[in-house]
Amino acid sequence: LKLLAEYTEAHEAVLWEPHEGPGGRLIAAAWSRGAEPPALGEQERALVELAAEEGHPTFNPTGPHLRLMACGVDVRSGKGAVSVHFPEAPTLSREEIQQRLMRMAEEVSLRHDLVHARAALASRTKSLRGLIRTAITLQGKREPNEQQEIVVHDGLIIATADWGVLLRRVDGGGLLIVRTSGQVPEALQQKLTAQRNTIAGEVQTSGQKRLISDTRLLQDERAPLFDGTPIPHGTRSLIIVPIKRTDLDDSLGVLVFGRTGPVPFNSVDIGCAMDLATIAAGALDTAWAFKDATHSARTDQLTGLPNRRAFEEEFSEMIAETDRYGKPSALVIVDVDFFKKVN
Repeated sequence: LKLLAEYTEAHEAVLWEPHEGPGGRLIAAAWSRGAEPPALGEQERALVELAAEEGHPTFNPTGPHLRLMACGVDVRSGKGAVSVHFPEAPTLSREEIQQRLMRMAEEVSLRHDLVHARAALASRTKSLRGLIRTAITLQGKREPNEQQEIVVHDGLIIATADWGVLLRRVDGGGLLIVRTSGQVPEALQQKLTAQRNTIAGEVQTSGQKRLISDTRLLQDERAPLFDGTPIPHGTRSLIIVPIKRTDLDDSLGVLVFGRTGPVPFNSVDIGCAMDLATIAAGALDTAWAFKDATHSARTDQLTGLPNRRAFEEEFSEMIAETDRYGKPSALVIVDVDFFKKVN
């Protein structure tokens, strides 16, 4: 852009790309000088947007001399433009400036896309390293709470998110929050549920990932994120992915990641989140099944209370702690009269 400004005798050169949020207006992606891009009036902005939409050069039609010229270019996010700005009259003719602008505008666009591609590759490489570490760590853990904590904690790094929530499928097809990250919004707490008419529930039912790059677009939707819970205040973008081993399997649960910064999640981020969900599916499935089996073996099916096996295990642990720490213990036995009338 600096070379373009010198080549066209311009004071400033700017690359514009579409804004992914509401309105679809162009925003300055890069500029040749200063900490901030040049401020444009409505007429100047209209010229830049016309050049992007039509794909041919535009320039200011009024005034004593050329003040702005723009040329449409294709950028990674759609139709963009490159503009050059002249606070004073240039010595080059308008035709010469137009030729030079068109000659270099495509080069500017290509290098801009290259920079973003390199950044995306670096982010993807970092995420892949994180996925490998997560897979190794999960293999060494058997306790469900530890595995849940690893999935949510590592997910923040792998998906570059600000907060994360892990939900498990429960009887009836709904979801239950079983783990949250440390920075999770106050509205999202453990034991919160999500039925099929929620955003998380739809992902669970369909088995399809969902990327919401701008949550402001959901303000008119009736479907909440979880039961009775709207999108957390301050969250700008969301990733919701199902937890399953393969596309043919049913979802074991859902991972939700949120980002509060102005830069939204992209396809690379949701791809990393899907990879994490696939890796986590095997470990969580085994851990949750073992936990359920253990709980079933220790619970009386009729009353839902701990059974004799659970009592004996707890009693043995109590005696062991008494021997280890030298503290007193007490056992209280109460007889219930006429219990057959209850049981």
